[in-house]
Amino acid sequence: MPTKGDVRSELTDAQLVSIAKQGDRDAFDELIRRHRRRCLSLATSILRDCSEAEEETQNACWKAFEHLDQFQGEAEFLAWLLRIVENQCLMLIRRKRRAQFVHLDERDSDRGSDSMQLSTCDADPEGEFGNREVLQVLRTEIRRIPPLLRNVIVMCDVEEMPMSD
Repeated sequence: MPTKGDVRSELTDAQLVSIAKQGDRDAFDELIRRHRRRCLSLATSILRDCSEAEEETQNACWKAFEHLDQFQGEAEFLAWLLRIVENQCLMLIRRKRRAQFVHLDERDSDRGSDSMQLSTCDADPEGEFGNREVLQVLRTEIRRIPPLLRNVIVMCDVEEMPMSD
């Protein structure tokens, strides 16, 4: 006897969207389950950061759920969902690029100070030395891994390619 979940897996995306629009969260869950990997792959290719891609994919799925009533069905559900993922990623990139401007000619009246301390993006010498040491150890250890396994690790962890690729 098929369970309710088994029946949903046999439905088309259009049928699941129709059921989800009527308030069935399980139907929407099935849609996300089907397309999550593609969404995550797109987000990773845009952001080049797995954790950010995961978070923005989740945010996009939530937005899709909130605005499912706006999906008109003129395109495939996956295309609509991927567009939401893409927009989420692009908005994150825009937020990161926004710069905070500091006017150097304004005085800090709260502290009564005439000079202003500006932070630097450069690493401190101790931090740079530590990073070089870690990289040296990593390179040594990576060379010890057999070539076939080494290529897989480099593609997955360094190039951030999905394991499926």
